[in-house]
Amino acid sequence: MNGRGKPRPGVLNYAPSPTMGISVMALLITKRCINCDMCEPECPNQAISMGEAIYQIDVNRCTECVGHYDTPTCQQVCPIDNTIITDPDCVESSDSLWDKFVLLHHAAS
Repeated sequence: MNGRGKPRPGVLNYAPSPTMGISVMALLITKRCINCDMCEPECPNQAISMGEAIYQIDVNRCTECVGHYDTPTCQQVCPIDNTIITDPDCVESSDSLWDKFVLLHHAAS
């Protein structure tokens, strides 16, 4: 579906969850990161990579684990609380995260 609730050609048909369409924010790794290497291998979308000083999240690849897990895995495995947070500068809807998952993994009906 596109952002206006209309089906998009070639996009996997799925049963929408009760939270579909609700605005959510992309994830951001803060300066609290200790470069422990826990998050990078856990990301199913390969959205996490080493930046200049700390790990960073590619917002073009991050789906907040939509399509893979119920919650973002990077937040679950990070040993430092409040290191991977929501990014208020990058707001995405649940629908757009799902669409991104479909495009990244070539899931089609």
